Amino acid sequence: MGGSAGALLLLVALSSSALAFENTFPLLAWSPQGSTAIDRLPSAITSSSDVLQAVLNDGTICTHDAVVIIEQPGLHASDLRSLPSSCHFSKSLASSSSSKQYPYAQGEHDISAVIQGLVTKCNSKVVKLSSGLELPSDKYSKHVVHLELPELGSTGKDRKRDMQTHESSLSGLLNEISTHIPNALLIYVGQPLASSLGKRQSPDVRAKLPALALTFNTTLADGGILKRYQLLTPALIVSLLAVFLILVPIVLFGIRALSSIQSPVRSEAPKDYSATTRKTQ
Repeated sequence: MGGSAGALLLLVALSSSALAFENTFPLLAWSPQGSTAIDRLPSAITSSSDVLQAVLNDGTICTHDAVVIIEQPGLHASDLRSLPSSCHFSKSLASSSSSKQYPYAQGEHDISAVIQGLVTKCNSKVVKLSSGLELPSDKYSKHVVHLELPELGSTGKDRKRDMQTHESSLSGLLNEISTHIPNALLIYVGQPLASSLGKRQSPDVRAKLPALALTFNTTLADGGILKRYQLLTPALIVSLLAVFLILVPIVLFGIRALSSIQSPVRSEAPKDYSATTRKTQ
């Protein structure tokens, strides 16, 4: 039974860690030429809004020529890990003088409030990249560049393919930034998938997104139910582990214990009993 108790404790620990990663989204902040605002960020955080607020409140944020905010609904840490280290995005992040990575940041964030705060604090101009990679040409003004990538709602190979397509477009933006705005601070953050997300986007913006050479998957994948839906959710995985690692061993142990029980009662003859004498009588 000690082994069963140990398995139970291990299962509880695994389930708690799985739930800890639920509803978390990565947040990356980097600057090619270095940034005091990034260097001052804590090594570990629990909320993406805390990081954005810390960057906004830093006194050196206005020393950058531009703050580039890239957000993508449905982005997870596993999507970033699936990118090869040889891609331009990974190289740009690794070669930056200042960078911080938070793969499991929790909570939602209000990008519009962050942008408005930068506009007020640094007297910046807002540039929303929705119709193409057209960076600001005015080198004497501060800018806030905002790019919202299409959501990652697919699964399996389709999701990996979409992520590679998005990375290709993102690499084009990073090339333009390194050429025209080298002193920039970049933030790449994921956010939850929600039905209200599509309502907040105007029809003209959503119509212009294909100009970024990005794919937006709105159709169901071909194939059966395993292809279209994610059946192995964290809750289902924990339930299966509980059944096969705890309940099944306990049932088997009980059946084996019951089958090994032997009755102590034996049918023995009395001490002076003689079968021959018994017959003559």
